[in-house]
Amino acid sequence: MFKKCILICLAASPLLAKDFGSRGENFAVAEEDMTHYLQQKLQESMKGRSVEEEIINYCLNPDPIPGIGKSIEMRSFNVDFSQTLTEDVTVGDKVLFQKGETLNPLDEIDLPGGMLFLDGTDPAELAWARKKPDNFMWILVKGSPIRLQEQEDRDIYFDQAGFLTLQLKVQNTPALAKQSGSKMFVEEVLINEKGEEIR
Repeated sequence: MFKKCILICLAASPLLAKDFGSRGENFAVAEEDMTHYLQQKLQESMKGRSVEEEIINYCLNPDPIPGIGKSIEMRSFNVDFSQTLTEDVTVGDKVLFQKGETLNPLDEIDLPGGMLFLDGTDPAELAWARKKPDNFMWILVKGSPIRLQEQEDRDIYFDQAGFLTLQLKVQNTPALAKQSGSKMFVEEVLINEKGEEIR
């Protein structure tokens, strides 16, 4: 009770402060305001365009996926998505998959067709893709998927952040990926200027 009374008294009493002035030389803050600095950098990078124009430009012209080259030789391999669990997978109290179990999503699904990875700015690669069955998805690593979709009158995708090429270990285009049992078969293809495969 005594402690509470002391706290109440301290809280109710006016606090006294005294200005001791300053000693020595004072300097103005030299750093630029960080918010102002970032806004200025953003405006410089946009070069007079509005945020909306910048977003539209990015959608029309996404950055090419770094590290993807042109095929200079045929290369084919299988990618196995099997993973052995290092811990139980649970939902609430129910154990869905036990530690040590090996899972592969391709054991549960059948992918129709396949995927074609290509440079959407290369006429030879576009000619190669046109020769493939319609149930193969076109996935660009470079070029404008929106403009190409209008031109080709079909769905065109872009490998956002290089996710698919990384998972499928694609290093060069053009490349084809399709399901082969419980694995993905990937083939980097060598083509001529007409888009014909060189075997």
